[in-house]
Amino acid sequence: MRSYVGLFRSDRSGSWTVSFPDLPGCTAEGADFRSALDHAAEQLASHLAGMDRPPRPRSAMELTLDAAGDPALARSFVNAVMHTVVALDRPEVPPPAMRRGSTPVPAMHA
Repeated sequence: MRSYVGLFRSDRSGSWTVSFPDLPGCTAEGADFRSALDHAAEQLASHLAGMDRPPRPRSAMELTLDAAGDPALARSFVNAVMHTVVALDRPEVPPPAMRRGSTPVPAMHA
């Protein structure tokens, strides 16, 4: 189970969007903070499942210190709330030979 810092932003309607500085392109949204957090955990798990080698997550302190030398990262903090998001555990996807409709490949013995 991995966790990453998410940046949560609210709009005037009360909806929330979430982005992850360590995972560009991984975003989520929700009608309220709780649903945004739930969707962020789902998106985080899905995003990580598609990566061979996920990046090491930085702590909130590391991100804050890194922002001092990274203007783009510093701008992403404006009007944002930092919150740690834990990726939901997802059941393992069975290997292709175990999926419905597939034909198992016989093992070759030497």
